[in-house]
Amino acid sequence: MIEPCPDLPQLEYRMLFYTLPGHEWRVDAMLALLKESGAWSDDRERRFGELLGYEGWQIDYWLTYRRSHA
Repeated sequence: MIEPCPDLPQLEYRMLFYTLPGHEWRVDAMLALLKESGAWSDDRERRFGELLGYEGWQIDYWLTYRRSHA
């Protein structure tokens, strides 16, 4: 995908997604997640990790780490 930058429409940014065969649905789900309005939350961070294929315990670890280093 190539889209204009929100604050600098004269510039474009590119998003490139790779998936394993049969996991193409993750791209649509990731794009929907990234387009959601509102602040980024732990719930959205969890869904992001799940779409990337991380296990629950790995996401829990990351959320704990992220909170302690914010």
